[in-house]
Amino acid sequence: MEPFDFKEFWQGLSLEEKKQLAKEAGTTVNYIRTHLVYARRVPSRNYMTELHKAVTRINPNISKEQLLSFFYAAA
Repeated sequence: MEPFDFKEFWQGLSLEEKKQLAKEAGTTVNYIRTHLVYARRVPSRNYMTELHKAVTRINPNISKEQLLSFFYAAA
């Protein structure tokens, strides 16, 4: 499994893509920037599922396991 860096992924998005991802994940750009980019919080199971769906709309090659590993490697 190839490592996935959510921070790098997020920083590579345009402002419109960030807004769309946040909306699809059921949160705000500010919440993602504050808590998720630096893995300060690990999303709940339901939120992780929604976040993964939103991420894969932008990059369908990101597996849920890769997304999980970003948050749990930092925890």
